[in-house]
Order: sequence, then structure tokens, then C-alpha cells
Amino acid sequence: ANSAITTGGTTTLQADEIVIANTITATSQRVILATGSGHSDSISLGASDTASNGTLEISDTELDLITASMIEISAGGYITMAASINPANASTLNLITTSGSISQTAWVITATNFTARNSGGAISLSGSNLITNIAAIASGAVTINNAQNLTITDIADSTGTIAAISSTGSNVSISNSLSCGTITIGTSDIEAIGTI
Repeated sequence: ANSAITTGGTTTLQADEIVIANTITATSQRVILATGSGHSDSISLGASDTASNGTLEISDTELDLITASMIEISAGGYITMAASINPANASTLNLITTSGSISQTAWVITATNFTARNSGGAISLSGSNLITNIAAIASGAVTINNAQNLTITDIADSTGTIAAISSTGSNVSISNSLSCGTITIGTSDIEAIGTI
């Protein structure tokens, strides 16, 4: 997107490679960034656009150019992190994939409201994240680490409402690396086939 985009509705950008060089404004709606129908099934968050490895790369700078109530990042494969992300102009960040995993071993996700949905694998967010409210569902294990107070609650994405944290096929692990931080469970609970 080389020209500014302003819309009153949902904006969807779907491609094998997306370069956001100007503002996208959908103030009361959502912006969806999705992999295309070509070779790119996976997404690397925080990465600069090198367009060399068949992965859709979305940098923090690009995310900061989006003003919306919700940014949704949707992949048909893996969602990984190459650098920290902090969408400056969106209150909700959603990650959705149907296969592979949503994974992070380092870096930081900063978000007021955050959801992760994986119908085909695990969610593993083990960085020192700065998330305020979270909801997640996966067919595999769910591992969440946070470095500030965290509230587990119901949050909507484009597919529906995710009720707190659940794994339909494995374990759930939630930790807070802040020595005096709290984890608050909202109106829903935490569900797992395995251990919690």
C-alpha cells in the first residue's frame, strides 16, 4: 500500500508479499493482513520486507501505520517472530492460523487486547510479553508468558469470541515473569485436555 487508505469498513490485504508504506485507517473497524493463495503460507512478525524466503513479512513499522480497532494477522501456516511488535494505533491484535504453530522464543508482543487462534497446532509465546488482556485457543498446547499484570478474558476476533484460554488437545501453561505480577482470570475459565 503506497497510497494512504481510509475506510469506514474492514480492510483486507491478502498477498504473498505486502509492503505498507503509507497509513491505513479503519478507525472503528479492523484491518486484516493475510497470506496469499500463492507460495506464502507463513508469516514472520517484526521482520523487514526481504521477499526472499516465501514468508509474508510484516514489520513493527508497518503495523504502526495502521489505525484500527483491531489488526488481524491470518496465515495458512506458521506465525513466528523476528523482532518485537507493538501496534501503536490498534487496541486489539489477533493472530490466526490453521496449521503449523504460533510461536515466539524471544522478542516482545505489546498489546492491550491480544488473541491467538490455531486450529491446527500449538501456541507458544514464551517471550517477556507486555499484554494486558488475553484470550487463546489451540488444538495443541498453549504456553503464555507475560512480564506485566495479565487478565485472561473473553475477546472477539473475526471468527467469533475466544472464551479465555483453552487447548482442545493438550496442556495449558501460563506464567508471569514479573516477580510481583498478577494473573487474573475473568468471567471464563482455562480449559485443557491435559494439565493446566
